[in-house]
Amino acid sequence: HLGINYNFSKPSSTSSTTVETRIQSGRNTTYALMGAGLHGINGVNPITSLHMYNTYVVPRIIFGLEFIHIGSVSEKKLEAAHRTILRNIQTLPKRTAIPALYILLGTLPIQATIEKRQLNAIISLAENNTILDIIVHQLATKSGESNSWFISTQKLLHKYKLPCLLEVIQSNPGKAAWKKAVTTAINTYWKDLIEEEAKSKSTLKYLNPEHTGKPHTVWQTTSSDPRDVKRANIKARLLTGTYILQKTRTAFNQTSNSTCMMCRDDEEDTSHFVASCPYFDDIREPLMAEIKDQVPLIYQSHPSHWPPPMITQLVLDPTHPTIQALLPLQSCVIVALERLTRLLCYRIHLKRCIYMGQNP
Repeated sequence: HLGINYNFSKPSSTSSTTVETRIQSGRNTTYALMGAGLHGINGVNPITSLHMYNTYVVPRIIFGLEFIHIGSVSEKKLEAAHRTILRNIQTLPKRTAIPALYILLGTLPIQATIEKRQLNAIISLAENNTILDIIVHQLATKSGESNSWFISTQKLLHKYKLPCLLEVIQSNPGKAAWKKAVTTAINTYWKDLIEEEAKSKSTLKYLNPEHTGKPHTVWQTTSSDPRDVKRANIKARLLTGTYILQKTRTAFNQTSNSTCMMCRDDEEDTSHFVASCPYFDDIREPLMAEIKDQVPLIYQSHPSHWPPPMITQLVLDPTHPTIQALLPLQSCVIVALERLTRLLCYRIHLKRCIYMGQNP
């Protein structure tokens, strides 16, 4: 009834066998939902795709896993499958920095979901006197290196700075209060971890590293129109440093020349592509005029004093702390900016594709 594929001939492989079965079940469910739009830019908005994924796929992947000891190898397989789907629904390449996947969609690693269910089960298990006796016996006899479920739960409580297992059972905080405490502790732990890792990634310098638990504005302001989703995807690639420019090709040894192919004047990096290249002035100037009309007078009065990297930051992510420190933008202004900057990035992308002879 727990859905655990117990291997009687080799009990130690029970965990890995169960995880493999869960991953395959989740993959089959994902394929079945593709007809409903659970895929990349030709499908629905990634926020809608994430809701479908969390509703139909995740429960099949993690069913029963909170009651078995999952080894590090199986954990990596689960996370790899989880990240693959998050990348696919946003149409981002494999080299996208991992924190960006969680920040853009406002979600957490699948490990956090499993551990949340494992900790929430403590109160229900402790209500059974037989299981309560087993808990006390296991904690008294098993070492810290044991694969016992109760020992691993004890380690999780310590990891998230929650009271030890016996204290939780004795205090009996109640299911609602305990679930709230667990959710707060887990969200805080992973929020700090994701934000710290995001700050260390050079490709994410334009992305606001704050993990709010909600989708980033680049997706939050995108409609369900596939054309709008495609425009937002181009901006998301620029935001995560995965858009292929000459500097990117140089970094991957695909070319020795990082000079912009359009203007032949400067190195083609994200800032040059978005804010400086004169080849795109006919597209950039009218849209930048509309963008300037949306922001406070402090920017309208001194736009020429802003260096290209700062203008690039305003275009790619106006919620970034460096922009908010200078321009305290309201949510309605950010929504308007997202619409304009999404169109700006996409039109520049189209013109570049035409010049390079690529398929946009």
